[in-house]
Amino acid sequence: MSTYQAGVVGFFISVFVFYLIAIQLGGKPANLKQFFHDRNVSLNVFSLAAGNLALAQGIVFVLMGTRQFGFLYLLVPGVVFLAQFVVYPKLITWVNEDLYLRGTVLAGISDAMDIVAGKPVRFQMFTTIYIVLTFLFGLCYEIFVSSNWLAAAMFPDQTVAGKGVIAFVILALTLSYVITGGYRTVQRTDCIQVIFGTTLIIGILVILLSNGPAAPQSKSSPLLPTGVSLWVAFLTMLIAPFATQIYSILNHALASHQQNVKERKRLFKVAGLVIFFIYIALAIVALYYNHTQGDALDELNAWLSSSTKSYAFQNVFLVMFATIGMGAIIMSTVDTMMITVAQVSFEGFVKGNSKSEETKDRQLRNIRTVIPGVFVPVFAILAWWWYVKPDSFNLLFAVASPCQAIAPMIVCLLWLSKRGKVSAILRPVIGNIRYVDLYYMLFFLTLVGAFVALATNWKWSLSVGFFAFLISSFVSFIIFIQQKSLTTIS
Repeated sequence: MSTYQAGVVGFFISVFVFYLIAIQLGGKPANLKQFFHDRNVSLNVFSLAAGNLALAQGIVFVLMGTRQFGFLYLLVPGVVFLAQFVVYPKLITWVNEDLYLRGTVLAGISDAMDIVAGKPVRFQMFTTIYIVLTFLFGLCYEIFVSSNWLAAAMFPDQTVAGKGVIAFVILALTLSYVITGGYRTVQRTDCIQVIFGTTLIIGILVILLSNGPAAPQSKSSPLLPTGVSLWVAFLTMLIAPFATQIYSILNHALASHQQNVKERKRLFKVAGLVIFFIYIALAIVALYYNHTQGDALDELNAWLSSSTKSYAFQNVFLVMFATIGMGAIIMSTVDTMMITVAQVSFEGFVKGNSKSEETKDRQLRNIRTVIPGVFVPVFAILAWWWYVKPDSFNLLFAVASPCQAIAPMIVCLLWLSKRGKVSAILRPVIGNIRYVDLYYMLFFLTLVGAFVALATNWKWSLSVGFFAFLISSFVSFIIFIQQKSLTTIS
């Protein structure tokens, strides 16, 4: 058996085994609540960890971050850990249980704002559109990077057609079991996928460590970033995951599965601890390799390329092992994104209740009919990505930059909601322009500004989100001070 054949066999073993596991263990949900939710905290910890254990937005993100920002990148996993282990559980205590009645916090907050305003504020519709946009781009980025790596292990010639076949198989199998069993199929497969994904990362660590130590090379990366724009980009890199964690409170489907604060805090603390140790280990080894040898990401690409050209039994086994691990990680990421987009879209676009226990619900049948529609936008974006070949890493950051603009507002909204004062964010600032309208404008300007800056300099493109975060924080602080003053007077 050649290494390319081993790569094909490993990939198909991975995707079909997980497909069969999903079909057998996922069950057949009878209502919307069973389709979208499952309260089991222990299994949800695995699912949350698997969702964060991504190839493109996880492993590649760490390797590229250590390449660009050197030693300081170690602060990024620390910030993510701080957000998920300390800040996130604290903010969850501010969320009243009634905000989860219809599903995600976004649905509850939006309903509260509509009631106070006496008319639709369109907050949920506006935010849902952006959530779907970010998830689609994130999904495409994962498939784009994964198909490149998998194609290198499966085909002698890496053509767009080969990558398209890989993407089609991943999407088709994932969609089929998500449509059949809903969230429970995602949850059951995640328990096994996170084991394979962690094993793959251990394999990456072994590959990098087996090539050192050596004297620093002239091409080795610096321990610290150099240049003002790069420092600003680093600050953005530091704030972005923190802001994204806060922003995800609105659409976090996993939080809506649990029925009290204690369960939610346990969920995010345990998963945050697991992910922190995995990524901090990868970042440390990557920094070590970058400084002593060259570039860790280039080394992994070179290892995969050289291994696939050899017929040695050891390489055949390693390539098969690598494709099984990559297949597990990509399917785990894709199915999590799909079920989350389905739930958020259902709650946002049709004002549906994802916790409905009504049996023989026509809406459940409609959801299963509509979900396959994700094929069209995903392959349209992928086709553009394959042929145009943009700067994928920074393009994704540009798309995600408004997360930093909206994060302080979310903290402000949760604080107001806990005190029953959501009306404060609907207060006019200038004429008929309300505080919430300022956030809408900042949101849009951040997205446009990030893409304009991206065409000029990727480093300054990253800084757009950073400055939007500062502006949003200032506006939220004003709302906080005004509300505190009104409370003191009354």
